[in-house]
Amino acid sequence: MNRKRAQIVGQVFIYILAIVAFAAILGFGYIIIDILLQKQCDVKSIKFKTDLESTFTGIFGSYGKVRNNLDFTLPCETKKVCFVDFDNSVKICDSGLATPQACNYMDTYTDYDKTEQNVFLDPPSEIKLKVSPIKFDKDVSTYCISAKSGRIKLRLEGKGTYVQVSEALPLIK
Repeated sequence: MNRKRAQIVGQVFIYILAIVAFAAILGFGYIIIDILLQKQCDVKSIKFKTDLESTFTGIFGSYGKVRNNLDFTLPCETKKVCFVDFDNSVKICDSGLATPQACNYMDTYTDYDKTEQNVFLDPPSEIKLKVSPIKFDKDVSTYCISAKSGRIKLRLEGKGTYVQVSEALPLIK
């Protein structure tokens, strides 16, 4: 009879050990997946920055060069992108449209050469985005585009000394 009791105690110990091992594997897996998702967001941020900067660089200085329907995938959780023209004489920031970070930059910096960035994401990102000098169709200092399914579509036109930014025109089929 003593053997059966020892076997039952041994089985309980094995079950407890199995539960602890399962919980450790599950917890470790959750942590690794969370780290991978964070790295994915970091990669998207860097890709957005390099794509945006290289596109603006390719158009800047080319007077009359137009690129419509430029599709940019935004970093994780980004709701809108705001562009700021620091050289515009009208230094009014519409806080209802622009991000608070963009409005603060406009209050702090007076011209393009002194700024560290002229493209702002909502919510704010750690990555600083500064593209060539920009202007807009209308005489405004800020221009924001809301994300649609984590993407924005732009129309960029080279004007020689700056790039004119607007939302992409719809394609005619």
